[in-house]
Amino acid sequence: MAFVLKNERWIVYPLLMLSLFSSLVGVQVIKAQQEVLESITTRALIVVDDNGNTVATLKKQSDGYGGTFLDIFHDDMPTASIGGGKDGGFVMVFNDEGHRTVSMQNNPGPKPYSPTQGGIAVFDGTSDDTVLLTMANQGGGRIETYNSKGFLTAVITSNDQGHGGLALNRGDLLGSLYSDVLLSVGETGGYSLFTNVENNIIAFLGAGADNSGILQLNNEKGDERAIIGSVDKTGHGGIWLYDRYGDKSRSYTFY
Repeated sequence: MAFVLKNERWIVYPLLMLSLFSSLVGVQVIKAQQEVLESITTRALIVVDDNGNTVATLKKQSDGYGGTFLDIFHDDMPTASIGGGKDGGFVMVFNDEGHRTVSMQNNPGPKPYSPTQGGIAVFDGTSDDTVLLTMANQGGGRIETYNSKGFLTAVITSNDQGHGGLALNRGDLLGSLYSDVLLSVGETGGYSLFTNVENNIIAFLGAGADNSGILQLNNEKGDERAIIGSVDKTGHGGIWLYDRYGDKSRSYTFY
């Protein structure tokens, strides 16, 4: 009987110690889960779902932008991104193929726009080349449209005088630098300009200095060749024609 009791002590006592240890550990685990930490220092924060798939990341990018990004994922594809860098903050939205569709940020366009001005870019959802861009300009609001090759095709903006303007471009590399058609408003009223491939003005239609209409046609170099307008003081219509050299002219009007 004494032998049995001795053996029971070797079995029961360790079980009691193990139970007590487990209960103490459990209390500490619950306490640790409820504890609020003052700060967490890490280079990256990665959130995964029950299957181990990454659903969100928070980290600093190593590219030239030098910003910190919060990226949201679904099925390993980016769906949204919020971040900030040397030019300010931004928000980007992606479609189910991972292509950017909307971007709101500072200075999305090229120079000379100031990086302190905000902008919204809307993409076609297949690439980063086709974009409708709205952003602030020094003279007011600005809207730009691009074709599928990424070349500028149209601009709606305010001119230096604070009036509205519309510029239409050819949609190639040279057309991105110069506008082929310009509709705007000046001090005397509305006008339109037409240029050739060499960026020379070949036609002008608008309001003259006396608030009357005027049509001017130029040669390929931008030199005057014909003008249709009204004669000063009399108000009669007039036509002015120039020779091929621009040295001689003739006018036709009423007296």
